[in-house]
Amino acid sequence: MTPELYQRIRSNPKYQDLVRRRGKAAWTLAIITMVLFFGFILIAAVNPGLLATPVIGITTLAVVVGALIPVYLWVVTAIYIRLTSQEYDKISEQIAREANQ
Repeated sequence: MTPELYQRIRSNPKYQDLVRRRGKAAWTLAIITMVLFFGFILIAAVNPGLLATPVIGITTLAVVVGALIPVYLWVVTAIYIRLTSQEYDKISEQIAREANQ
């Protein structure tokens, strides 16, 4: 990539919007994930009896929450992939076409 092409891409308002939107989505999902994970650890440290509460038979709340964590991660990954494929990729293609004109 030549410096001129690089500069055309960086100065494109669509590129700047793409960087802002992608960063906002990534940070939002990351913060939600951190709050959930650290919240789980904090509850385990402060009130372990809550997580020891039976939910179904002898299955405790901790087991249910622990089983839902991978499901949550799959959902967050699916959300980001969907955003990428439906929005960010199209904008990236437009930026590349405009830069090569």
